[in-house]
Amino acid sequence: MFAILADEAISGHREVLSLVVRYVSKDNTIKEQFIQFHPVGKCTGQILGQQIVDRLSQLGLDIKKCRGQGYDGAAAMSSDRCGVQSVIREIVPSAVYVHCASHCLNLVIVHSCQLTSVKSTIDKISKVGNIQCRIQILCKPCPHIVKRFNRCYTYRFY
Repeated sequence: MFAILADEAISGHREVLSLVVRYVSKDNTIKEQFIQFHPVGKCTGQILGQQIVDRLSQLGLDIKKCRGQGYDGAAAMSSDRCGVQSVIREIVPSAVYVHCASHCLNLVIVHSCQLTSVKSTIDKISKVGNIQCRIQILCKPCPHIVKRFNRCYTYRFY
């Protein structure tokens, strides 16, 4: 049994579908396996759903063993009437759709970064990091100074 995760994206000037399979291994650990970026023409739920089913079939994965689906909130993916979710659920009614948590987190981060207070904090942290990098570069000891210091240190205490 497995779950499918998919997302459409633009790579260069082409629309592609990324496909990932999630499963539990024999030692009971959750694994995610990237399958491929698949070029797509039209991005309708029917077309994308059929491409996912076809690709899984080509890999020898029985779609009837699919128990979960994870996509973003785009209608082409998540719609229960015309999205990928509906295509898969017509074949496997037990393949539950869940809005992908990574997409939810990404939306929260994107929204938060628009807030003035968050932008200001990120800017200050960035400046502190840059200053620390400069200090480390400037404070690298020169070999001849280290030798002289070690000599003085040695004479002083021995």
